[in-house]
Amino acid sequence: MAAPTLWRACWPSNFSNTFKQQFFVENRPGAGNMIGIETVARSAGDGYTLLMVPSTLALNSVLYKKVNYDPIGDFSPITVRGHGSECSGRQSVGAGQECA
Repeated sequence: MAAPTLWRACWPSNFSNTFKQQFFVENRPGAGNMIGIETVARSAGDGYTLLMVPSTLALNSVLYKKVNYDPIGDFSPITVRGHGSECSGRQSVGAGQECA
């Protein structure tokens, strides 16, 4: 199960149990995450809309000529979800072998 799918499946119920109110998760991928980011940027600044997004929040303003949000002015950081790094590679594995 991919991480965003896992988050959508687990977090609303955990948040609802912890904060004793309903949580709803809406996945809006696409365009380097700009679709979801712009939706949150246009929402009311009432604290009821949360955005979880990777580094594309800041990188999009460098990668694209026009973004419809200010990565610093439109959002307020509230926590660090975690730290990590990604590494991928390719290894030929024959039948019956395991990839370590």
